[in-house]
Amino acid sequence: MANNTAYAPTSVNTYGDISPRTAAYAASELLKRGDPLLVFERYGQAKPLPKNSTQTMKFRRYKALPLATTPLTEGVTPTGSSLTYEDVTAVLKQYGDFVAITDVIEDTHEDPILRETMSLCGEQAAQTLETVRYGVLNAGTNVFRAGGVNARNLVATGLTIGLQRKIVNSLQRQLAGRITNIVTASPNFATEPIAPAYIAVCHVDLETSIRQLPGFVPVEKYSDAMKAQPGEIGKVESVRYIGTT
Repeated sequence: MANNTAYAPTSVNTYGDISPRTAAYAASELLKRGDPLLVFERYGQAKPLPKNSTQTMKFRRYKALPLATTPLTEGVTPTGSSLTYEDVTAVLKQYGDFVAITDVIEDTHEDPILRETMSLCGEQAAQTLETVRYGVLNAGTNVFRAGGVNARNLVATGLTIGLQRKIVNSLQRQLAGRITNIVTASPNFATEPIAPAYIAVCHVDLETSIRQLPGFVPVEKYSDAMKAQPGEIGKVESVRYIGTT
């Protein structure tokens, strides 16, 4: 949703043709409608970017220290290790749209046009963010493909428990920790705990194949500790599958 706020020379905020109360209500409705569609949102790392600072943010990850396998000698100070890290740079981008509604339409149309427009804009905003994030993740080069082929358009076999175990084994060999916290559905950049697992985000068309995997556990059989997530299909061994379009 495009930002409707205008800044007058007197530094007084105005909201176009709607009142501040209506604008605040609209923002709340947009978040409410868009939240169920934001799947990738819950499993990424969210950080606020201070106003008037920069359009670039760095996410820093410190690398593990080398193993100290040499026994210590009494009276001798070991050489010690140095911290090493790698930065992942994110560039801020803005996406937005608007729907023009005249006061005549709002006053005379038989449908609650403002409410309907807010709902549609909320869905559009969420689906736009999901699509952009999917495009970034889909461009990754660390890939496993069913059938062991070299290109996505050559995949001719379906998901199997063997392929899932191969992927999980690769994650474990690289010391990839299971996800234990997700982003909460609030604007406060807070997190909430979930049962440790690897998260697989998949297209909803894969649901039948996932349900046919050996050992599949549907969400309705989860214990209270598992806390099924919106869009979750179920789990197979250590992997929880989340469906999205």
